[in-house]
Amino acid sequence: MPSMTEITCKCGCGRKKMVRTADVKRGWGLYYSKSCKAKKQGRLPMSKEKRVQCLRDAWGDGRISDEYYAFVMENEYPECMDAEDVHLAAINHIHISETDH
Repeated sequence: MPSMTEITCKCGCGRKKMVRTADVKRGWGLYYSKSCKAKKQGRLPMSKEKRVQCLRDAWGDGRISDEYYAFVMENEYPECMDAEDVHLAAINHIHISETDH
C-alpha cells in the first residue's frame, strides 16, 4: 500500500484528506477537490451580480457605449436594471426607431 500523507486544503476551507505522499512531493494533491482548486486559482464562473457590476464599470469608464450597455442590460439582465438603466434603454429605443425611418 502506498505511503499516505494528510493534507489541509490550500484554498482555505480547512478540510483535510489523505493523499499519496508521492503526489504531494510532485506538488499534486494540495486541494480537497477540483472546485477548491478552481476557487483558489480564480477560475470559478463569475456570479450574475459580478458580471453586472463589471458591465456597469465598463460603461461608467467609457469602455462600452450607451447603446451596447442598454442592449445587454435589457436582454441579458432585465431583473438587475435600476431606474437609470431603464431610462437609458428607453432613450436608446427612441434613438433606434428614429434612425430606422
